[in-house]
Amino acid sequence: EMHNGGVPISPTLRWRDFIEHRFADTNDLAMTEFNPMFTMNRAKRPKLKHYLQYYSKWNIFDYGFLAPKNATLPKLIITKKLEDFENDFLKAESHSFHHPDDPFVWFIVPNFYDMHDEGIGKDWVEQRRDNVSHPFHSHWRSINKLSYVYGTQNCDYIAPDTMPPHVKHVVKSMIAEMEKMMRSALSSNDAAAAQVDRMKQPTKVFFHIRRGDTLDHCDTNLERVRRYIDCTFGNTHTRSILVIFRSDEQDPSYRRQVLDMLHSHPNVVAVDTDALVWQHMRSAHEAGVLQPEHMINMLAFMVSNFVKWTYSDHVLQLRRTTCPDCDNLAGWMKL
Repeated sequence: EMHNGGVPISPTLRWRDFIEHRFADTNDLAMTEFNPMFTMNRAKRPKLKHYLQYYSKWNIFDYGFLAPKNATLPKLIITKKLEDFENDFLKAESHSFHHPDDPFVWFIVPNFYDMHDEGIGKDWVEQRRDNVSHPFHSHWRSINKLSYVYGTQNCDYIAPDTMPPHVKHVVKSMIAEMEKMMRSALSSNDAAAAQVDRMKQPTKVFFHIRRGDTLDHCDTNLERVRRYIDCTFGNTHTRSILVIFRSDEQDPSYRRQVLDMLHSHPNVVAVDTDALVWQHMRSAHEAGVLQPEHMINMLAFMVSNFVKWTYSDHVLQLRRTTCPDCDNLAGWMKL
């Protein structure tokens, strides 16, 4: 409820309402439909020991994944402290390498952001995959980079399209409207038309500014954002760019000024994706594609994320874990 404006969440919702993991070879669901221990209310979520007690009886682990009924209980690894993470990673790696057909459960108790701030785990997979002399190189070489694990770059055994049909409907309608807006804006902008290379497809850039709980970690006052935008987009004038803007900022004036900063670059068309997501969700609800219980912030968040993962060419972020003064967008675009 905290992330849904205080509005209660329907208890009938399941993970499949937000995302579908299917096995690549059979297209069967790789997620359970129901885990009786799961709740959207974080305050009421069972403690680790309760999960372990339940899991030991029914083979259910984490928030919705189920071991085969005839499987033996998986090996269990529990990381309780940050300083234990590397040693437990090596345990998990060794078990999966030497026993590839045996499942295992790894509970990680410490907060993700604490791990990130300490640099724990950074580049470990890449180092193993890219180093042919590493003893577990063959185990990691087929694993894609893990940054978009729910998007288009999944592990090989999971199908790349993870959108449920009702979410895909909203994403496709949003993309169609954004592309229409892009064409209309560029055709009426003589300054942009004179500079951009019409033979090149527009570049799609997802731009996320996190504000509420990260202000102490990333300075996103308007003047700093202006410097970041001018530096990042400064040498991109030969390519048309669609910027898909997302932020948790509730002040309309702040959002409008950020969009104005982006539009000060003639080759840029910026769209406030937060407003657009809800517009298309309401249309899908009226058409019967979305059910009443789907009209919540969590689904809007997933729709926006799927636009980022499956449609955007580049992602820019100003938030706790990523707060640069400038990004080399022109270099990424090979201009």
